Amino acid sequence: MFYGYLGIVLVALLVSVRMAAAQPLVILHGFSGADGAYPYTGILMGPDGNFYGTTSAGGSANKGTIYRLTPTGAFNLLHSFTGSDGANPYARVLPAQDGMFYGTTSSGGAQGRGTIFRLSRSGEFKTLHSFEGSDSGNSFSRLLQASDGNFYGTTSGAMSPGDGTVYRLDKEGHFQTLHAFRLLDGIDPYTSLSEGKDGNFYGTTPYGGTGGNGTIFRVNARGEFAVIYAFGGGDGANPHAGLLLARDGNFYGTTTGGGDQGMGTIFQLTPAGKLTVLHSFAGSDGARPQAGLLEGSDGRLYGTTAYGGGDLSLFEDGDGTIFALSAAGAFQTLYVFTGDDGTNPACTLIQGKDGALYGTTAHGGTNGQGTVFKLPL
Repeated sequence: MFYGYLGIVLVALLVSVRMAAAQPLVILHGFSGADGAYPYTGILMGPDGNFYGTTSAGGSANKGTIYRLTPTGAFNLLHSFTGSDGANPYARVLPAQDGMFYGTTSSGGAQGRGTIFRLSRSGEFKTLHSFEGSDSGNSFSRLLQASDGNFYGTTSGAMSPGDGTVYRLDKEGHFQTLHAFRLLDGIDPYTSLSEGKDGNFYGTTPYGGTGGNGTIFRVNARGEFAVIYAFGGGDGANPHAGLLLARDGNFYGTTTGGGDQGMGTIFQLTPAGKLTVLHSFAGSDGARPQAGLLEGSDGRLYGTTAYGGGDLSLFEDGDGTIFALSAAGAFQTLYVFTGDDGTNPACTLIQGKDGALYGTTAHGGTNGQGTVFKLPL
């Protein structure tokens, strides 16, 4: 009798949680292979009001694509990578000050170690740099165009000598390595850089550091480097995403591991280097966030988890979630993915002019190769 009653209570609780979290998610596009596949990165809004993004595979050579999507879902393929011009982009494109889009690929190019490229809105493509090994390679990060007009990024060095780098590409196309990572610095950065109010660049590494769980670092345009935080595990571990500089002057980010349940965290870092864990994921509310955070127009932080959201999960079952965190620390699961609508969102969300959240799922959807979605708030 007791177990029957307990079961009814648990089912009712689960239903109420799912109803509270449910939102009218809209699929704007489902990838089928020829138009791209597995969009690990999210999308960005261009100056023309359309969305632009990349896929890590698919296209004419199955090396990835760049695409444009209107707010109503009309899709246009802008470029299919062939390998010689780059392959497997895992980062969002950057709308730059000159009206062009700039981005990186994780492989391909002259030496197979990735490229930096430029694309016009009409689809004219140019490779600006091919990584050669001596300059590391395998860039998974979105480019940052800093206040000095130059482009900055990181390489993971996954298939190259060394443990990754921070680099600069100036406006004339000259490439320079600013810092080469070593174990205590943190290694294998996947992160995009953020420019602080002090003019320095901030980022994360998923591994290395004194605790072996990754670091947060600061570097300037002269290559002067410092580790400002090393993760210990209980405070988070293995951050894969970059940092958000919020309106309050603090940085916010996520880790894919560590925390109370070992399933990742959301954290705040003050300019003085003090880290506070704001939320530890438990599985049922999401697990393994691989993307950075968005500060919404309402002041809340929005993000995705690549796993979790399963029924009363204590482990990382489930297809991923969309969540919100208020300034007061109130956590809310906004949406739980089920498969047909996509799985494993690994993207940093954006907020459209209509106030809705937009992003991508790396897998799932009708064809199993990822989706672009809209979640009205």
